[in-house]
Amino acid sequence: MLQKMFVSCVSTMLFFTIVYAQTTEDPKEVQELQIQLVRFDDEVKLSTENQPVFESLSKRLDVSVETLQAQKESTGFGFGQLFIANSLAEASGQTFDQMAEAFNAGKGWGEIAKANDLKLGKVVSGLKRANKDLKKARIRTERMRAEHGGHGNQQRIARPHGPAGVGGAKAKGGGPRR
Repeated sequence: MLQKMFVSCVSTMLFFTIVYAQTTEDPKEVQELQIQLVRFDDEVKLSTENQPVFESLSKRLDVSVETLQAQKESTGFGFGQLFIANSLAEASGQTFDQMAEAFNAGKGWGEIAKANDLKLGKVVSGLKRANKDLKKARIRTERMRAEHGGHGNQQRIARPHGPAGVGGAKAKGGGPRR
């Protein structure tokens, strides 16, 4: 619960940081980035576990789960911010730490992109795809839990069948149904 409240606060702070720091950027790209960031973080809030989120980001960004976990812990970034910083780092040839440092120094993502001659369009598109991936993974996990009595990946336990006619034994004569 506290983690979800923290993510909401971080998203709100990020919104105001982007709006304030992006006056020199294409407002449409910045606005779309913010919309996708909020959508992504909202989808994260619906997930009951962080591991699938890390795995989805790892696959999309080609960054190990362990690295993403360390980045999240060291910066306090939300998952959407992790995505943006890693995407900009990859596109610019810089490191995640350099992107995080610039952001923490008060620059917005659009300003960081512009300073590195990058457009936010690709980051926005990637964040949209990551959001779709995450949503599919969450729905798949929910279905699996529903099918398995709310226990995620655990397999069903075979139970002996009850009275005749329920699951196999005939009322008279016994033996399996055919």
